[in-house]
Amino acid sequence: MLDSVAVERAEKSIGELMNSRSKAKDKANAEADLWRISERRHREKRRQENRAAWYSHHEHMRDLHQGLADEHRIKAEALLECAASS
Repeated sequence: MLDSVAVERAEKSIGELMNSRSKAKDKANAEADLWRISERRHREKRRQENRAAWYSHHEHMRDLHQGLADEHRIKAEALLECAASS
């Protein structure tokens, strides 16, 4: 014969175990969600930083090439003036 008190204790113990595992799973899911959000923010910040760095690089290259173009234009004009005066 089954002892009704022992059965109730066993059922209660099983219920507590299930609740404990459910809470642990919920906590793990919440932590994983927070990690994903944090990771997404980090990736977006890196993308913005990289975008700004590339923008700066291209601005620098534009200025550099513009300076070279101006230098060569001045040299070409000087050669034309020299040829015209000869």
